[in-house]
Amino acid sequence: MKASQIFWLIAEDDEDEAFLLRSCCRRLLPPPALSIFMDGAKAVDFLSQTAEAVQPPTLIISDLKMPNLDGFEFLAWVKGQSRFRQVPFVILTNSNLELDRSKARALGADEYLVKPPTLEELEKMLLAVLNRWCPPD
Repeated sequence: MKASQIFWLIAEDDEDEAFLLRSCCRRLLPPPALSIFMDGAKAVDFLSQTAEAVQPPTLIISDLKMPNLDGFEFLAWVKGQSRFRQVPFVILTNSNLELDRSKARALGADEYLVKPPTLEELEKMLLAVLNRWCPPD
């Protein structure tokens, strides 16, 4: 996949964590283009307004605990849309609860990751996500 084609949509309500995600993504090679939304409802609005001619995101990353439309509701909406159903959806959350993992899998999450404690580990995690879901052509 060409670098210019990599576009990640991120739903993360914590401004500090969104900043960290953006900072880590800028250091990835190739760096994905990013659109970050503070909750699932804003991400749904964006996806709903995206014209059919516009390429959907390459990958969606979402937190679980967000206002207005949480990560589970956002995941269910995305997987219910034929246009976005095949877009890999990664849950990136602080929750290590098996109940949350099971619910995310049942709703169609492609991967469930727990946020690591350090910036270095987050960068390594995002690099692994890039390599797994956005491999080079």
